[in-house]
Amino acid sequence: MKAKNIEVKRLFGKCPPVIGVPGELRQAIANLVSNAVDAVPENGNITVALHCVREAGFDEVQVLIEDDGPGIAEEHMQRIFEPFFTTKRDIGTGLGLYVAREILERHGGTVTVRPRPEGSPADTAKLGACFILRLPCDPDPHAQESVVSHA
Repeated sequence: MKAKNIEVKRLFGKCPPVIGVPGELRQAIANLVSNAVDAVPENGNITVALHCVREAGFDEVQVLIEDDGPGIAEEHMQRIFEPFFTTKRDIGTGLGLYVAREILERHGGTVTVRPRPEGSPADTAKLGACFILRLPCDPDPHAQESVVSHA
């Protein structure tokens, strides 16, 4: 990040804990941030936003990882979570997004991607990508076993 002079914006709201393996959740998020670092140009921007959302009567922690890189080509959108699929020529194995999705699904969560919307926390530019991670909140946040705060 320093070599490319990337600015990382952190927008962290208050969230309840999630249940999970901290190292695995960190790995999933690190894979997505690493892809964003590869995608953005010098002096680029990455935003990581964290907040709680209520959907269908359940609380979830939502993590948005947005960048102002070139975005994801429409013809690649259906394949980006496949193992060994990559558009990078000299770096990467094509496993980062696949592994992130597998980890999140094992934790009862999801990861999706969309073009970064105008007016998003990252900026108002139309380029870039926005990865959305959702993880279920702990239904009993006062229990001591297996409870982990957001990664």
